[in-house]
Amino acid sequence: MRNVYCMKDFAVEQISFLENYSIQNILISNDGSRHTLIPQSKRTCRFCNKSSPDVTFNCVAHLIPHSWGNKNLKSDFECDDCNNKFSLFESDFSSLLGIYKTLNNINDQKKTFSSNTIKAKEIVLKSGKTITWIINRNPNEECFKLDVENGVTSAEYYKSAYAPINIYKLFLKIALSCLPREDIGMYDNLINILHKNANQQLQMFARQISIYELSFKVASPRAIVFKRNDTLCKNLMHHIQIYFEDFIYNFPIPLNIFDFNPLWHNNKAIEITFCPPLFFDKLEDSAHCTRGFIDLSRIDKIKEREKFAFSSEPGSFTKLSSWDKVVGVKDNVNLSDVPIDGVVMTESGVEFDVDDLAEIQSIFKKTRKETGTL
Repeated sequence: MRNVYCMKDFAVEQISFLENYSIQNILISNDGSRHTLIPQSKRTCRFCNKSSPDVTFNCVAHLIPHSWGNKNLKSDFECDDCNNKFSLFESDFSSLLGIYKTLNNINDQKKTFSSNTIKAKEIVLKSGKTITWIINRNPNEECFKLDVENGVTSAEYYKSAYAPINIYKLFLKIALSCLPREDIGMYDNLINILHKNANQQLQMFARQISIYELSFKVASPRAIVFKRNDTLCKNLMHHIQIYFEDFIYNFPIPLNIFDFNPLWHNNKAIEITFCPPLFFDKLEDSAHCTRGFIDLSRIDKIKEREKFAFSSEPGSFTKLSSWDKVVGVKDNVNLSDVPIDGVVMTESGVEFDVDDLAEIQSIFKKTRKETGTL
């Protein structure tokens, strides 16, 4: 049994939750462990109950999406048809994240982001230095705003449209993938609903998903499955925490065959208890998080406007120089008088020489020609 830690503010909740639930399964991506998979010819899909050769298992299926940075938590119980169907939910989650994935260097297959107003891309320069550039795609609209006094650059853009209920279905698919094999039969009804896209039957459960935003990032995607200790208690059978970057998504898995059987619960009302953020390593005293709830019950697609910002030392924007391949260096540049077409980000401490700057400038010009904004 591994030691479990939480932040001091959640100590009482941790004790209360673990009185009702025990950890049943721990899945941590990229932790160095190796997982032996069943040969394709002997596999059965837990989502459609079909076996090889009636269905194929050629795709590399993942317990937690590969696009989240998960490299080694792979599945041997998801056929190609189900994998292709459920993978569609991932695009809605990517739309929810917006530019977040590109700015945070998440190990996605595509390290780019594009909307009607901005475009972002991670690029490795000839010198080996990595940058992320963000460019305004609409010259007729001011995208970037500069607070010279406080050293803050901000931008607004519209995310791609997404259906919140599809994000909830992605979370459910992850939960069902992380359950032990012996318990998956308890959720036949839930699996059928996912196959039929019967969204109305999921809405009541999708209205309150607990989310923690951490002051730090977890090293890699992970999930913890909890199972209730007492079969006859009022809590739902399984609970899951899904860890991604600096977020934890927390919810009970609905529609277990035993959860709403009055013979098991003596007609007692079902109780939902949310798990506090738990970790397997001791935390720094400064570690903290904020807690909230998100409603993922909407079926129609929504399009959100999001704002993001970069902070520098206050006053740093008043002591800048500029460089151009033709003009050279110009000191004491007043950014208040200069329209901002794009922003370049890199890790702290990285310095650019003249060749780097020339390459970055040519990248911006090339992109402007490609997008028709030059």
